[in-house]
Amino acid sequence: MLEPLPLGKGAIDEASKRIDVIGFLCPIPIAKTREAIAEMETGEVLEVWADDPETLHDMPILLQRINATLLSVETDAGEYRYLIKAGGSNMTNDVIQLIEQQSVPSTARLPTSSGEFQIRVFHEQSTGLDHVALTLGEMSGPDPVLVRMHSECLTGDAFASLRCDCGAQLETAMAAIQGQGWGALLYLRQEGRGIGLHAKIQAYHLQDKGADTLDANLMLGLPADARDYKIAASILKALDIPRVSLLTNNPDKVEQLSKYGIDVVERMPLVAGIGEDNRSYLSTKAERMGHQLSQDELQS
Repeated sequence: MLEPLPLGKGAIDEASKRIDVIGFLCPIPIAKTREAIAEMETGEVLEVWADDPETLHDMPILLQRINATLLSVETDAGEYRYLIKAGGSNMTNDVIQLIEQQSVPSTARLPTSSGEFQIRVFHEQSTGLDHVALTLGEMSGPDPVLVRMHSECLTGDAFASLRCDCGAQLETAMAAIQGQGWGALLYLRQEGRGIGLHAKIQAYHLQDKGADTLDANLMLGLPADARDYKIAASILKALDIPRVSLLTNNPDKVEQLSKYGIDVVERMPLVAGIGEDNRSYLSTKAERMGHQLSQDELQS
């Protein structure tokens, strides 16, 4: 956490109220700011700490709408400190227009062959990557939400490669959510189990020479699986999804989500796309990486 920075001559040195929304994605920081200002008297100062870069766009729009003044915003190491005075907006029309142009929400209707989803993009500042949530129906209710965390696979998802089961799993998961009538698919930019496309194709080259999918990564000096699902947990929290039924064969996904505060009520198997070109690959994931695939499923 960086130290509060001076605001210059005549600035207010101490805020009347402080909220910390670090770790939360929009719209939560904006909603919490609105709630806090609603409880404050005109002239009081609110200090807000956030780390979602979308707040740089969304916060000024909120303040203009509720007639509050943005005194200062400072940033360091990916964290943002806002000082806001309740009442008396001092923003100009030119600034508002620019912010609105830059702040069109990254959410839209997405009709697909598996039904009509809503697509929403989440930017991960530390990596510069954009992750996607596809949602269908309402996320609120007493039952856990059917969720699939799908790691990006250009070769499988876009080119229908048969070296893996990724494309088939993506289609099957979307169809399952549509059949359920509600759920969410998180499309995570973790190509090649987190090693990236270039290294993944290098690993394919080694597999063509006889290495299995785990040893190929290790021969490149890379981990067998480099994925971290903290971003997935953050997205689920932003979507207000605390409890999930997780579509996966990978127990590490269950363990990591649980560690990051998501209640995984049940694991639901996702067996799809098994064939001659990927049977050995999937056998390695089952035998050496703990994926829960039976011999009967592998031979299906």
